[in-house]
Amino acid sequence: MAETLSARLGTPWAELDDLAGRGATLQETVLASLLGVWSSRTAPEVYADVKTGKSGWSRLLAAANRIPKQMEVEVPKALRPAN
Repeated sequence: MAETLSARLGTPWAELDDLAGRGATLQETVLASLLGVWSSRTAPEVYADVKTGKSGWSRLLAAANRIPKQMEVEVPKALRPAN
């Protein structure tokens, strides 16, 4: 999955390693990576905001003009290989 996030979303390996070191689950890593791309922030910054209570996943999705229901479509689309 890390290869996919790095290749498709452009999430740097160092950020993925940082998330893994902080104990992020696969779901949290995918969300943080996507939100990072959509908000022009790093994935670890997004993750830290959630884990420190500064924000929540739903609030961050709303700020990126996404709603949780959309994620069922957005995640597979973002991770699908380009044709």
